[in-house]
Amino acid sequence: MNVTHDLVGQRCPPEVASRIFQFCLEDMKEVTSPLTIGSICRTWRAIAYSTPQLWTSLSIPLCFKKFTWADRFGLTQQWLSRSGQLPLSIYIYANQELKENAAVSAYPLINLVKQIYNRCRFLSINVPFFLLPQFSSDSQDTSVLQTLSLRLSDYAGFFTDKFSLASPSHRPVDVSISYISIDSVHIRWDNVANIELEYLDYGDCLRSLEYAPRLEEAVFRDVVPPDEGFKRPHEPIVCQCLQKLVFTNGGIRGRLGNLLFNHVTLPCVKTLSFGDTAYIPAEDFLPFVKRSMCSLSELSLGDVYFGDCEDLISILKEVPLLQTLHLEPYDSHVLMPLFHHLGKTSMIPSSSDEAFLPFLQCLNYMMYGFCNWEGFPDIFGNISTINSGHRRPLRRLVVLIEGAGSPISFDCHIPPPVLYKLLALKRSGIDLQLPRTEGDDLLQASVMFYDLDTSAQEL
Repeated sequence: MNVTHDLVGQRCPPEVASRIFQFCLEDMKEVTSPLTIGSICRTWRAIAYSTPQLWTSLSIPLCFKKFTWADRFGLTQQWLSRSGQLPLSIYIYANQELKENAAVSAYPLINLVKQIYNRCRFLSINVPFFLLPQFSSDSQDTSVLQTLSLRLSDYAGFFTDKFSLASPSHRPVDVSISYISIDSVHIRWDNVANIELEYLDYGDCLRSLEYAPRLEEAVFRDVVPPDEGFKRPHEPIVCQCLQKLVFTNGGIRGRLGNLLFNHVTLPCVKTLSFGDTAYIPAEDFLPFVKRSMCSLSELSLGDVYFGDCEDLISILKEVPLLQTLHLEPYDSHVLMPLFHHLGKTSMIPSSSDEAFLPFLQCLNYMMYGFCNWEGFPDIFGNISTINSGHRRPLRRLVVLIEGAGSPISFDCHIPPPVLYKLLALKRSGIDLQLPRTEGDDLLQASVMFYDLDTSAQEL
């Protein structure tokens, strides 16, 4: 850049230009953004290289072949030196292309990163199974670690060896682990508030609830059954601070969700989400709800079997404060009676003990394949009372059809008798969302398909 055109360098004091660069960096998402700023001209480069705040985030690809290992080591060393002593966000990753015999060349770079563990506020390691032990450290330095993410990029099995960040002061708030047993991760769990575990066994999930007394949010995805040595807790684990729990199994039909109902008590939980590909009888779920005495406001049941709709209705009767309900049943026809029951109980009785979901505001419903549309208008009861102050505040219905093609088949279109009812509900202020991948929704598509009178098309 010509000096004459450098308004920032010529008219702004260096500390002001430095601050401008920091604001620019917030909008420049590329990891190499500080280098981009420094490449403009000599003045900008001098300011950028002397601004540590620009160099606190570093992504280190171990499978990048553009530079030699010596060059990568030198570039990383320079980057870290420019960051001064500020807290760092470090992302380290390698895909399956990195082979074990070639990974030895990465050891000096890995050792360089281990030297600054004590400065890491965010640390993400996503590497193949064989390489993870190299990231263990014996340092006893103090720690500022807030977020820790550990993942295996090659899915070569469960990692059960020791992985230690060494310092007893590592007390992260957010922890994300995939394919690595939590007993292999030597950190202090007493400060963890948010945890995400993927592809771990059920025993790991339970132990995380025991280890982290301050846990507020737990996400357990693709959980697999425990090993043969699993010891069930004698008493339910009480999670006093947990407000959100998400649990899905690893595509194995079983009763892991049912086990969890028996093994935990969640007095403060507000959001509960299960995708268990299993039958959930009321006799397993109800004791958990009554024991927890929680004020559940959002419930999601995905890939769940119900013997009949009465099981689900009896469960919902025990969560009267529910505001949002997500349902993804395997057999949509089984739940049609629920729609009729919602319609029959749409008016809130004077006695709150008799009310069914009196605070429900939103219903999200996913169908796998297609079931008939007949029951959907019934959800809202008599349209003449739709704006009554004594009516359930349910004003939003979202319906997704998993696997509906583009364009949709004839069977997925809403037949005119039901369509007219849904259009009337929409005109009355009900938020109906039936989205399609094309950008429109099934209401619009059905109106066009049947060529209905345009006066009914108030969408």
